[in-house]
Amino acid sequence: MDSNDFRSIVESASVSDWTLIDAALTVASVDYPNEFKRRREGIVERIYTIMSVSPPCHDCVANNNA
Repeated sequence: MDSNDFRSIVESASVSDWTLIDAALTVASVDYPNEFKRRREGIVERIYTIMSVSPPCHDCVANNNA
């Protein structure tokens, strides 16, 4: 999914990124428990990879985190 598509979904749903991510993980784990377990390690690996090579912050200026 494209980053702008994700932002559009978050905006139209009127929820925070974190609320949407949490809900998506919950739904995936309940609706697809076996696939979720298979993908879990990859999800965690992706989180740590992204944290070590962070792209420019989308809202740093707005949140004064620049």
